[in-house]
Amino acid sequence: MKNEKRVQMHTELYNRNVRIFEKEHRGTCTKCNKKIADGETIHLGYDKQYELAYVCDNCSKNLATIIVRHLYKKELYIKPNNKAKLWRFMDLAKYISLIQSKSLFFARADTFEDPFECAKGYKNLEYKWNACYAGFCWGAITSLENLPDIKKTYSEKEALTEANRLLKQLKDLSRKERQNTFICCWHENEFESEAMWKLYSNNSSQGVAIQTTYERLYMALDKDPDIDIGKINYIDFENHLCGVNGSFWYKRKSFEHEKEVRAVVKLFPKKELVQSVMKPINLDVLIENIYVSPTSPKWFRDLVIDINIKYGVEKEVFHSTLDKEPFY
Repeated sequence: MKNEKRVQMHTELYNRNVRIFEKEHRGTCTKCNKKIADGETIHLGYDKQYELAYVCDNCSKNLATIIVRHLYKKELYIKPNNKAKLWRFMDLAKYISLIQSKSLFFARADTFEDPFECAKGYKNLEYKWNACYAGFCWGAITSLENLPDIKKTYSEKEALTEANRLLKQLKDLSRKERQNTFICCWHENEFESEAMWKLYSNNSSQGVAIQTTYERLYMALDKDPDIDIGKINYIDFENHLCGVNGSFWYKRKSFEHEKEVRAVVKLFPKKELVQSVMKPINLDVLIENIYVSPTSPKWFRDLVIDINIKYGVEKEVFHSTLDKEPFY
């Protein structure tokens, strides 16, 4: 009965506003400010003043109505600071698409150039991943014998067959995850990056960058609770394998210069796979500053200004500071 209570949910009360509140306070009790540890029970609901609360076990007595109760699991990514500067470098065509559609482009994970997008690790180390999760599946199968409602006893051969079936299912789901995960990439940096200008604008003399912050991006997406925004964790795949979930928050150390922050959304198309999705964005909230590339001529900045006027973007356009002349 205790475990049943820990996963209960009143779905009719679990609306968008409640989900936003849960996401914004995740990991910290709103009553005592205690940090929630992995495996602890959290309680989300309304207190006796009918205000939303996200609380630990000790503070759960303050709740008059419980909406969700479950075991807490730490996020797989680190959220940037609210004022962390984020940059998106692009060519003129992509910039026009952004302001014309008032939408952010999210690419499907398996369409990225990097073949390691959502990878668990190097192919030659796959046997280690298989061994780890085969053992996990074996443990899950054999533990069923101890559950009073199931009363199922597996022979060693049956348990092995079932464990291998579950392992295959895990791997199939992992591959499908690449088709259901959509990503919008940003560069976190206090300043401009010459490398990013060269990498992400097809013609470096006609590149455009928008600068925002984490807080602005979150607000511009209307606090969409289905979108996660977090930092990439750069790892050495020789010594690290990704788990079943969240491998899209990891990249190889060789990409560390990108300082990537990504917005991630999962969608499950009912019919045909889609290459990308567009998420509505409030441009006025999103854009803090606009820059044109350091090698761009004056006419290009003037063109961007004219395009902004046409689409009602009332933001100043700066020439990149990287073009400033030195003295010796």
